[in-house]
Amino acid sequence: MSMCEKEEIQCPVCGTTGEFEMWKSVNTVLNPEKKEQLLSGSLFQYICPHCGKSYNIDYPMLYHQMEDQIMIYYVVQEEDIQMVEEQFRGDFGSAESELTKVLKKDMDSYLYRIVGSQRELMEKIRIFDAGKDDRIVELVKHIISDAVADKNPDLRDANLYYLEEDGEFLFVVVNSKGALGTVPIPKGMYEDMAEGVRDKLPDLRSRSEFRIDRAWASKALGME
Repeated sequence: MSMCEKEEIQCPVCGTTGEFEMWKSVNTVLNPEKKEQLLSGSLFQYICPHCGKSYNIDYPMLYHQMEDQIMIYYVVQEEDIQMVEEQFRGDFGSAESELTKVLKKDMDSYLYRIVGSQRELMEKIRIFDAGKDDRIVELVKHIISDAVADKNPDLRDANLYYLEEDGEFLFVVVNSKGALGTVPIPKGMYEDMAEGVRDKLPDLRSRSEFRIDRAWASKALGME
């Protein structure tokens, strides 16, 4: 199911209070239009009805792409990660939340992920929509990120995010100032990496790993 809660937001500029819809759970079968709003960022944007100022509103979200059996939980508070991991594994305890109601159904074949930012949530959706393995993408990203930092030391703390544009696969370079540009993924690099680690990774839909990010890639590559 999808779940939307209405919250009152006070504009920090003009002080006017307005209503904002927080989509705590999005099911792409029930509300397919919300997927595009999520990918565009508008699902997290509040626009003041008085002065027109736009603000990003941060809140946790369960993204459920039911037609492809994919579930991604965006966690805002680090302390909630363990709870989500336990519930993804089927250990519900006494918890009774939107997540447990969904997970108590037969979902052993699902692909589960936990992300820690809105950009990461959008990226995971794009990766899976492209039919790619996010673990391979993270390994490729790690290598390219190091190459970018070697040429541009100021970008050592920048993050890369997967994007498909005009049929070309790219990484968008983002730092504290925002998106700085794109870096193409060298032709065949994804396929070569996938072939090289094919026998070393568990099934993509196994419930063994939920956080697939730079820290995971560093560990997988033996760099930490």
